[in-house]
Amino acid sequence: MTKYKNRLQLYRHRMRLSQDQVVDLLGNEVSRYRLSRFENGFVLPSLRIALALEILYRVPIAFCYDEMYHELRDRLRDAEEAHALPAPQTQGVLF
Repeated sequence: MTKYKNRLQLYRHRMRLSQDQVVDLLGNEVSRYRLSRFENGFVLPSLRIALALEILYRVPIAFCYDEMYHELRDRLRDAEEAHALPAPQTQGVLF
């Protein structure tokens, strides 16, 4: 079984929140059991729950899943180089 290393519990503790409080704040969209499964890396949260956790913990979700983020980033950057995609031009672009 794949485990998804994360820092969800660390950031929850930094916000001084219990699992029950997180469940209450999320409007019971997730159970305490499911939150525990996220924190222990057995399942990944849906995008909606991941974004809610990002808001509650006040940290980008990529920080919570930093190892996964770096693996994806490196793989995609390597793929870009293999396809010789030009770097985006930002000079003179209005936002």
